[in-house]
Order: sequence, then structure tokens, then C-alpha cells
Amino acid sequence: MTDIKPNVFLDCGSNHGQGFEHFRKIYHTGFHYMLFDANRFCCEFLHNKYKDDPTIVIYNNAIYSQAGKKTFTFRSEDDVGGSLVDVHNSAYKDYFYLSSIDKLESCKQTVNCIDINALINNLLSKIYNNIIIKMDIESAEYDVLESMIEHGTIKKVKKMYIEFHTKFMLSKDREQYIQREYNIIDWMHLNNIDWEFWG
Repeated sequence: MTDIKPNVFLDCGSNHGQGFEHFRKIYHTGFHYMLFDANRFCCEFLHNKYKDDPTIVIYNNAIYSQAGKKTFTFRSEDDVGGSLVDVHNSAYKDYFYLSSIDKLESCKQTVNCIDINALINNLLSKIYNNIIIKMDIESAEYDVLESMIEHGTIKKVKKMYIEFHTKFMLSKDREQYIQREYNIIDWMHLNNIDWEFWG
């Protein structure tokens, strides 16, 4: 008898696992879980939180449109935010920390990025039956989703939950990203992609 492949839930931008806890209640039977976050402090928290659960694997990596190294910027060691995208980071600081100008120093680290397209293809070809994705990657979703559309991997995903982040950008940058957002959403609707807004 052929073994039934499990399904996998990819939590892209796990933070402290708040969103993951919500989705694990929905996707609980026959699932493995892969949690990704570029912020090393979030990953330390997640490792401690889930160290006794063999169905959960945690990666201190950024999900992106291609593999390689990128600069990840966050505000301070006690900040669980941050982004690969400069226009997100500048607005993120202005939006949340206007009352704390003295604390606006940025911390930067080089992170290894995982190519979302290669990841999807590898997981489906070798291990898993279906992929569910939660994507909360702080303005990197535009590059990632456009790449998934270009490579066709978006059609291989069973369901996606996506947070778009134009609200965290300064007005001078927001316009071009809003248009990209509209284009992505229109394409997903026209191509019957199963997705929902998240966040």
C-alpha cells in the first residue's frame, strides 16, 4: 500500500508564532509545519517555544524571490519587526516611533534568503502533498508573489494567506507599491488562486 504524503504549512514571517497558533487550529490533521523568520531574536523565541514538537521546524531565513544574502534591518534587539525592504523600514520607524526619536537607530544583519520557487518545487516533488502558506514578510511579498506568478509556482499552492504592507510605507513610496499590489491581486482573481487577506 502506498504511503499517503503529509501536507505542510509554511509560516513565512513567524514573529513569535501568533499567526501560526491561529492557523495550527485550522490545519492540524496530517500537517507538518515550517516556520521562517529573518529576525534571529524571533527564531530564538520560537525554538524555545516549540522545541518539544517534532512536527515543527524553525528556520532563521528570509523567504524571498531568489536565494542569496540580503540585509535585514530591525530597530533594536527587543524589536520583533524588521524588513528586507528599505522603504518599509523607513516608514515603519516613522509610523511607530515618532515619540522615540532617540531610539531610531537601526540594527542590521545579513540573512540567507530561501528561494520560494525552489522551496515549493522541492517540497512537492519529494515530501508533501499540499502546501498552505501564510505570508507576512514585511513588504517583501511584492517581489515574492511576482516571482511566484512568473515561475508558475503560485498555482501549485493549495491556499495562501497574505498581508500586504503599503500602509507601512511613506507616501512617496506607497504609490508604486499599491499599483503592484493591485496587479498581483487582479492576477490572482483572474487565475482563480485560492487566497485571503491576512493581518
